This record gives sequence, C-alpha cells and structure tokens, in this order.
Amino acid sequence: MLELNITKPTLIEAGLVIIRRVLNQIISHEIDAIVGINYIHEELHDEMSSNLEKKFSGHICSRPDYNNTKKYFREKDSGINFDLTQLFGWEREYSDCITGSALNFYYDISRDKAELKIYQHVIEEAENWLKEAKSHNKNEETNMNILLVTAGYSIFDAKGQLNGFLAYITEKHLSKKGHKVKISDTTKDTWNVNREVDKLLWANTIIYFTPIMWFNMPVPMVKWLDEVLLYEKTFVITEEYGEGGQVPADNFMIVTTSNMKSSDLGKGFVMKNTPHIDGVLQPLIMTNNYLNIRNQIPTFHAGDVISGDTSWIEKAFLKHLEDNFK
Repeated sequence: MLELNITKPTLIEAGLVIIRRVLNQIISHEIDAIVGINYIHEELHDEMSSNLEKKFSGHICSRPDYNNTKKYFREKDSGINFDLTQLFGWEREYSDCITGSALNFYYDISRDKAELKIYQHVIEEAENWLKEAKSHNKNEETNMNILLVTAGYSIFDAKGQLNGFLAYITEKHLSKKGHKVKISDTTKDTWNVNREVDKLLWANTIIYFTPIMWFNMPVPMVKWLDEVLLYEKTFVITEEYGEGGQVPADNFMIVTTSNMKSSDLGKGFVMKNTPHIDGVLQPLIMTNNYLNIRNQIPTFHAGDVISGDTSWIEKAFLKHLEDNFK
C-alpha cells in the first residue's frame, strides 16, 4: 500500500472499525441487536482472539466469561481494550431467556417481558461502549507519545548545558499535561540502536534539541541519525524519491541554540539568503520529511547564547511549549 500512501491497519484496528459500525447499526435499529452482537462475538471477537493468540502467544487474555470476572479481550502491548464483557453478558442472558434457561435478571417477571428488557439492555450497552470508545479516542488524540532527541554538545565556550536544560523543561512541562515522554540523549555512549529504533517508532511527535555547529547538527546527532534510521524499519526506497518513510510520527519540532543573533538572519554575505532559522536547519527538516514526518511545529531558536543575555529564554520557551502543546 506504499504507492497509495496508505497505512495497512492492524487486525485490532480493523476489528474496532467493524465493531463501531455494527454497534451504530444496532442503536439506529438498522439491524437486530442480538444478531449484531452474535456477529461481533462469533465472527469478530472469537476469530480475532484465535488469530492473535497464535501471533502473540501469552499476551491475550481469555475470552470474556459471563461471571463478572472482568476479563476482556486485549492485545497487551497495544493497550487497546475491546472490553465487551457487558455486551456479551446480556447476549448470554438473552439466549437463556429464549431457551428457557435460568436467568440472572428479571427472573420474577414473564419471559416475554424479560426478553424485551434484556434486549433494551443490549442497546444501552452498545451506546455506552461507543461513548467510552469516543472518550478513549479523544484522550489518545490529546495525549501524545513524545520523543526528545537531545544533542547538548561541548565546543569552544559552549558547554551544551542549555540544550539539556531546555529538554528538562520540556519533559517536565509536557509530562504534567499528560503526554508520555521518552528521551534519547545522543551524546551518551550507552545508547543501543534497537532501543532507539523502538523509541522512534513509538513516538507520534519528535522534538530535537540541537545547537547549530558550523551550520549543521553536532556530530552526536548526525551519528544517531546515521545509525538509527535503518533501511526497511524507518524507510524504504520508492520509485518517487522521498516517499518511502516508515516512521509513524506525524509531528516534529526543532529547538535550537546558536551564537547567531536572530537579527543576523537575512543580513550580511553569509546569511543574506536565509531570512529564517529554518533555512539553516534544512538538513534535519528534510530528513524528517523523508521519513514521512511532515507536520513541523514552529522552531524555537535561542540566539546569541554565548556572549548575550540568556535570561529571557526559559520564559519564552515555556510560552512556546504552551502555545504549541495542549
């Protein structure tokens, strides 16, 4: 599906789409509620549970029982929870009502009346499930997985401490907002390629903290990109150049420091064709675009950091975070 720029859904994602559609049809009375729940239970839940148990042996909880054990179908590592226990419980109760078996509810009224009440519970639980799913999706959209890639680097009079401080502020500020934050410090000798790839593929937003070194990124950042951006894991080669990015993140932001004043941009022989700091950061910007990370959050540039006043940076940076991360 790469040629169409379409991401193939996982088995669980596809299942959730169908479940939502069936439950909406139940609520709108387009299909019989019991027929719909039977379809979800037998054709989707049991079939998917069987397939996923083969793929993720030991990671799948057993099929929900109707004894309030609160077991539910779940792919452990994804955190996606079908939580169909209540719906399947009322499905079983309806079946017992029709077959004349003992009931757990409404056993003190006629079977005809009990059947109507149980049927209504199925519809109500379908509505409740969709409300919960909508709330879950809203939280997922609001709360992001954010990877901070830092490259505080000591050169000349610059000690790299400011970039580390800005990364610290970011982690603290965004964590308080409910976002999940992980850090990749490219200056450490202990980072592992596989772990770094996992973090990169986990994130839906990436923030880079890098000083500008000779109009480029410092060596540790370049090395990290060279070794972590693995073929067939983070990109593939396509006929149209630059359209094979495999990194799932949608957003990226660059936080950069330099001895260049913001007022230097667009002036003088060296900077006359670079009116914005992003002009200097094109190698990193284009790398993200190549990986298919194409929504760029505005860059934060702290200039004149070696000889100039830096007291303004923290307050301005916190405002930048507040303006761009909810």
